[in-house]
Amino acid sequence: MTPDYTDPFAAANTFMSAAKKKDARLLAEATALRAETEAKLESTRQMLKAVKAENAASEDLDALARAFDGMQIVAMNPSSKSTSTRAFSLVKQDDNKLIKRTLYVRKEKDGWKVVDISEPRQEAVGLSGQNRQGGSTGR
Repeated sequence: MTPDYTDPFAAANTFMSAAKKKDARLLAEATALRAETEAKLESTRQMLKAVKAENAASEDLDALARAFDGMQIVAMNPSSKSTSTRAFSLVKQDDNKLIKRTLYVRKEKDGWKVVDISEPRQEAVGLSGQNRQGGSTGR
């Protein structure tokens, strides 16, 4: 996959692909300059700072690969943070639960880059394909 930062969707896919491949150089390129100060959680700021500097520990690269393994983009929304930020809803099904994350990208001078990653959220899915809130999972 060729890195693409021309639009928010392409940038999100570039980051996710780099994470799955544990490609430190591409992850650094796909990470926003402001990620180390704008990510919501301190642990995420520190991890993205190490990724941007290309000195993330192999355990961190493994954790990123696991975090995005099987994840699919299901929606893109404008972020309440800024007009130059987009939020992508990611989801994967794991046994009888949905695992959800949000991936935030921001427009920088050289293109769209990842600025934050939410912690995973889990939602139980019943055997009938109905989630706890009664909505369909789409299966």
